[in-house]
Amino acid sequence: MRTSSLLFLVVGCYDLPPQDTADIGHDPADTDTDSDTDSDSDTDSDTDTDSDTDTDAPTLEGLALDHDTLTLTTSRELPVLVATASWSDGSTQDVTEQCAWSSGDPALVVMTQDGVVHGIGAGTTEVGCEWSELRDTARVEVVAVATVRDGELVVNELLADPGVGADVNGDGDPDPTDDEFVELVNIAAYSIDLLDVTLWDANLDTPRHTFGGGSTLRPGEAVVVFGGGTPAVSADRCVAYAAVNDDDGLQYGLALNNDGDTLRVLDARGGELASVEVQPEVEDASIVLSPELDGTTYTHHLYAPDSVGAQSPCTQADGSAFPTTIAWLTR
Repeated sequence: MRTSSLLFLVVGCYDLPPQDTADIGHDPADTDTDSDTDSDSDTDSDTDTDSDTDTDAPTLEGLALDHDTLTLTTSRELPVLVATASWSDGSTQDVTEQCAWSSGDPALVVMTQDGVVHGIGAGTTEVGCEWSELRDTARVEVVAVATVRDGELVVNELLADPGVGADVNGDGDPDPTDDEFVELVNIAAYSIDLLDVTLWDANLDTPRHTFGGGSTLRPGEAVVVFGGGTPAVSADRCVAYAAVNDDDGLQYGLALNNDGDTLRVLDARGGELASVEVQPEVEDASIVLSPELDGTTYTHHLYAPDSVGAQSPCTQADGSAFPTTIAWLTR
């Protein structure tokens, strides 16, 4: 009996199944060891690195004016210089109005923002356009200053009846004849020549004044002609002098009658450039164009906006200088 029991125990030990030590501490049912280590590590690293670095963008290559030289027979001609920028791909752009225009001698030529060439005096100079650090130039010659035509000159102010004791021409001698004056202004965008232009009143058959050589007015400039004396009036952009005529003996000056008259401005051929009626109701004061320079009617000087007094020879009614050349060239 003892022998049989021992034998049973031995056999029983060998019948036990071997234990899988690899499963110690694990759930044998969870055979999915979650080996998905997120192998999708976003290897799409946005390989589109936008390699378009605009290496093919056109580059600015040059700037050129459409003329190397320009000749103005008279200052009245107003040619336009066109500035063109060019790029490496063959494209171009008109940059005329973007230029910083300049003139080597503004006494001969003035440029405006739109590329217009304005003749100021006879002679030759260089003009240029500067744009985007580029520059090109042209040679401009003005052969002659244009002889004045209708529409280029206005009578801006006229004094036919100086106040008692008023020394309007500033020569220290108040005189009702010498202190009469006519003020003319160039309203053109170029210089004009008044050579042989004459001033007339309605009653005398000889001119009251004849302009001689050197009578050039630049754009916006004025000239004041007094009846006589030795005018001492001066101002920026204005000259003043006494009438030059053929009076012998008794000097009539401008001969503007206080009780009514007509002043006429005639060109060298006798064509009328301007005319103004003397208004008898205006006493001891001048009449002035309203609005000044651009108006079609005249007003009593004392009633002009910001008037400085009874008259203002060589300045505007408010005492300011006539517009600069550049301002006038925008007309």
